[in-house]
Amino acid sequence: MILFRYLVREILTTAIAVTLTLLVIVISSRLVAYLGSAASGDLPPGLVFSVIFFRLPGFLELIVPLAFFVSVLLALGRLYVDSEMTVISACGIGPLRLLLIVLAPALLVAALVGSLSLLISPASTGHARQLLHDAGNSSGLELLSAGRFRVINQGRGQVTYVDNIDKDSGEMMGVFAADRYTENDGSSRQALIVAERGHSRTDPDSGERYLVLQEGTRYLGQPGELDFQVMDFDTMGQRLETPRSTPIYRKQDTLTTAELWNSRRPDSRATLQWRFSLAILVVVSTLTAVAMSRTNNRRGRYGKLFPAFLLFMVYLVLLNAAREAVSKERLSPLLGLWWVHVLFLLVGLVLIFGGDLRRYWRARQQAPAELGSH
Repeated sequence: MILFRYLVREILTTAIAVTLTLLVIVISSRLVAYLGSAASGDLPPGLVFSVIFFRLPGFLELIVPLAFFVSVLLALGRLYVDSEMTVISACGIGPLRLLLIVLAPALLVAALVGSLSLLISPASTGHARQLLHDAGNSSGLELLSAGRFRVINQGRGQVTYVDNIDKDSGEMMGVFAADRYTENDGSSRQALIVAERGHSRTDPDSGERYLVLQEGTRYLGQPGELDFQVMDFDTMGQRLETPRSTPIYRKQDTLTTAELWNSRRPDSRATLQWRFSLAILVVVSTLTAVAMSRTNNRRGRYGKLFPAFLLFMVYLVLLNAAREAVSKERLSPLLGLWWVHVLFLLVGLVLIFGGDLRRYWRARQQAPAELGSH
C-alpha cells in the first residue's frame, strides 16, 4: 500500500504540473486570437475571458490524456534513472503488478476525461458559440470602445468613434459619426456628425434603437464640392438598423451525448465514438507509457520521451482519421474508431510483455537441447 500511494502520488503530481503547463500554452494562443478580434471590433472586450472560460473543458479533454501520458513517462523514468525501480523489482513487483498500479490513476483520469467529453464540454462549447453568435448579431454599439473607430454598417459606410465611454451609465463623450444619406432622386451625400455626448435608446413602442446625440453639428454634402449643409442641434436621434439575426447552426460538438446516441447520422455516430475514445485513449496509452518509461542512467529519463510522444500522436491522428472516415461513410460505424484502440492495445501489450515472452520461448527451446546433450 505504501508503494501504491508513492507511485500514484508521483504520477498525479507530475500530471497536474504538465496539465497546467499545457493549459497555459493553449489558453495563451487562444487569448491572442480573441484579443485580436476584440481589438478589431468583432468581439466585445468583456466577452473575451467568458469565451475562454467556456472553452476550457474542450481544451482539457485533449490536454489531460496527453498530460497523463507524459507524466507516466516522466515519473517512472525518474524511478528507473534513480535505481528505485531496481529496488521495487527486488521487492517482487513485476511488470504486471506495476501496470496494475499505474492503471488505478489511469482509470481515475479516464473517468474525468469521460465526464468532460460526454457531459461538460458539449454544454460549455455550445454556450461559447452562443456568446460569439450573439456578438456577431449585435448592432455594433455594444462593440464600441473608447479611442477606436467602429464600423456599424459596412455597406453604407456607417462609422462611429467616441473619445470616452462611462462604464456605469454607458454615456459616450466626444462622438463622431459618418454615414451616407440617400436623397429621393437616388443620389447620396456624406453625413458627418460631431457631438459632445451621446447614448443609445430603445423606443418602447416600436422597439427601434436610436443613437441619441446631444450638443453637436451635422455636416451634409459631397466631399470635393462646396454645397454643404451645416446644422447645429441640441438633440438628434439616429436610427440604428436592426441587424439580421442569423440562426445559429448547432455543430456536432455542441450536441448532447443523448442526442448523438439517438441520431442515425454518420457524423453523429463518429462524434459519439470520438467522445468515448478520449477516455479509452487514457487507459490504452498508459500501457505504452509504462513500457517506454524503461530507461537507464546512460539514456536519462527523457531518452524515450520523443519516440513515445510520436507514438501517442500517431494514435491520436489515426483516431481523428477514423472519425473523419466514419462521418463521411467511408468506414463502417461498427468498425469505427474501435480498431485503432485494439491496434494500440496490442502494441502496448507487446512492448510490456514482449521481452519476457521472447525469453520464455528461448528458454523452452533451449531446454530440450540441453537434456539431449546429457
